[in-house]
Amino acid sequence: MPVPATLDLTSQALRTRLGAIAGVQSVLVDESALTICLICDPLPPSSPISEAARAILHDLGLDGAELQVVVHSDAVVRHRVRFIRAERFIEAENHTRIRVTLEWHERSIIGEAVGEAGELIENRTAAIAALNALDTLVEEDLDIRVVGVKTVRAFDADVMVVSLLKSGPPAQQLVGAVANPPDGRSAAATAVLNALNRILGNYTLR
Repeated sequence: MPVPATLDLTSQALRTRLGAIAGVQSVLVDESALTICLICDPLPPSSPISEAARAILHDLGLDGAELQVVVHSDAVVRHRVRFIRAERFIEAENHTRIRVTLEWHERSIIGEAVGEAGELIENRTAAIAALNALDTLVEEDLDIRVVGVKTVRAFDADVMVVSLLKSGPPAQQLVGAVANPPDGRSAAATAVLNALNRILGNYTLR
């Protein structure tokens, strides 16, 4: 259906009402193309932003305008889980406790794990501690276990690689890596976050 040339997309009421929808950061209007673009925070696929915006356009007699809803890329970066630190505490009987601290929306998330002392084993313990922190963040068991933690040499760089297994069905193998790690424990914890980057958002956006 052709859009009338007299369609008015410049009214303050339009911008005010669209901008008031939860999750909308800003409203952009292209008068020449008769297009309205909503810049939004990251939200679940079921978010009612489009439906709410369409209802407002209908109420204002602007059904013919094209509506676009896009996620602000900077917002995606700000909403990622961030690694803060990995700490080592000496326990009895040649064991160590690794405490991993993550940050989510300015909130500190802590996970711990205990294992035998020794650099290679402690790297694995740090990976487990990171998983425990993520379980706390999403408030459920991610059902993921550490398969292996290893430092390899590739393209003239040391790379910390962590392999994870998420139970199925179907089972899913996830791999994360950190190049030129500053220290093994921090790198192992960060590699866990990298391995889960694609699926973690499905939990944190709930």
